[in-house]
Amino acid sequence: MIQLARLFENHFNALQISAEDLRDFASDFHGRLTARGQDAGDSNSATYAALASSIQLSFDTFNQALNQRQFALASQQAGTISKDEALQFIHATIRQREGRIRDVFGKGSTGYEAFFPKGLTQYARAPIGRIPDLLDQFIAAATTYEVQTGADLLTEFRTLKDTFTSARDRQVSQKGGVSEARALVTETRSALERELGLAVLELAKLHLNHPERAREFFNQALLDDSSRSQKNEAGLPTAP
Repeated sequence: MIQLARLFENHFNALQISAEDLRDFASDFHGRLTARGQDAGDSNSATYAALASSIQLSFDTFNQALNQRQFALASQQAGTISKDEALQFIHATIRQREGRIRDVFGKGSTGYEAFFPKGLTQYARAPIGRIPDLLDQFIAAATTYEVQTGADLLTEFRTLKDTFTSARDRQVSQKGGVSEARALVTETRSALERELGLAVLELAKLHLNHPERAREFFNQALLDDSSRSQKNEAGLPTAP
């Protein structure tokens, strides 16, 4: 029997989808919508651009909340962010975003080298004193190529630098700070889940009877648990 009620569910409101996976999915989805919104030859480009715009604000606030929670959790254990913890978090973020930039520009291109003039190792081997300058380098490149890489990338690294600077210079409130950070993640996630759910319904309306087109907009592998052996990019997120 057809379960029509499932069409009314928001499939992003699922416990098995981690906050970090949801952020990666939303970032990828927003980038795809933005690219299609710039295609003058697509009759639906205006709709895609509007959907990207509606997702942008909720993504930015959720992304910032996640960064704040990450630092608050680290601070709860150590009292302050240690140099090693700060470097590890920044290096991990840059490694993750390098793949996205490489996909947009191609390794060795002018756009790629604006972010990585000396390659990825320039960031990996940098002492902590060089991190603010390197983040400024990344932010400058993200500003120049904002159209290609998305406003969310620029926002993420501005937030990353602000949070890193604050963490390096002062203690972070421990238990209370973590509790507040978690609450903020929950609040901002709900808003992002709603925008993503509405966008899915809008795209389904545009492309009714063409489920194969889902893979053009969604990379479901980004939502799947990393322990699963099978990844599938097609279709919508699986409901709990």
